[in-house]
Amino acid sequence: MAQPMLSQVHIQRAVANAALRYSNPSYIFNQIAPVVTVAKTTDKYFIFDKAEWFRDVAETRRRPGTRAPRGGYTLSTGEYTCEERAQASPVYDKIRENADEPLRPFEDSAAWCMQMVQLRCEREASNVFFTGANWTTTSALSGTNRWDDFVNSDPCDDINTYINTVQGLTGVRPNTLVIGQQVWDKLKIHPDALDRIKYTQTGIMTEALGAQWLGVQRMLIGSAVYNTAAEGQSATMSYIWGKSALLVYVTAGPSITEPSGAYTFQRKGIATKTYREEAEGQDVVEVSIETVPKIVGADLGALYTTVIS
Repeated sequence: MAQPMLSQVHIQRAVANAALRYSNPSYIFNQIAPVVTVAKTTDKYFIFDKAEWFRDVAETRRRPGTRAPRGGYTLSTGEYTCEERAQASPVYDKIRENADEPLRPFEDSAAWCMQMVQLRCEREASNVFFTGANWTTTSALSGTNRWDDFVNSDPCDDINTYINTVQGLTGVRPNTLVIGQQVWDKLKIHPDALDRIKYTQTGIMTEALGAQWLGVQRMLIGSAVYNTAAEGQSATMSYIWGKSALLVYVTAGPSITEPSGAYTFQRKGIATKTYREEAEGQDVVEVSIETVPKIVGADLGALYTTVIS
């Protein structure tokens, strides 16, 4: 009995309610370095001399009729220079007019540009904050001291050592631990960690429990990845935040009286604009941000490198 073929009764086309678009779920660059909005692309910021604020010079017993001892403090300045990160993408009229659902070429291009700008900010922050020379205190773990040696290593002791080091240098206790996803994957199954949580309600090492175990207020885990391959080549994905661990004090609100290991100086937030290129028959969507991550208190952070193999 003659019957029509499936290919005759249905012409294949993309479904209207599904598509696959990749993006990093979260970035941490501006959680490590709080944003300071500035008016100028380049300018200076004040630095109070730490030594003057910890010297004990007040007179214990002032005699009647005498003046209190005089003194003061000194100031220096640091300098920042914001740089603009920008990405644009053309949206051709014919592409937009003929695109099937659920594709939205204009919105998709804007999202891609946003991803490119944020990805660049994340990579730049990682390069700054995970470079040992940028911090006063730094060392590399090796051999059995690395945290993926579950028999000999002691991550909690290592973290506590650096917490005390920073506090001894500054009087300020680091409140944030920054690690990459690969490091967290090892820490959360470390025997010492599992022993600490075996009587908890969940019995599973969470980020909150990890922070308690290691003695910090919060833990930031950099899970973002990027493609190291050239355009046109097969994707080679790599974690942005590598095998280091940064202990740092991060202020809840930047101010002249509040220290912080780093700030993000930002002249303007992320801006999106569009413009027409009539001759090419296309609109262009552009995303930009003018900013720079800057370590302003090198002694308020301490970095371990190569904490896992």
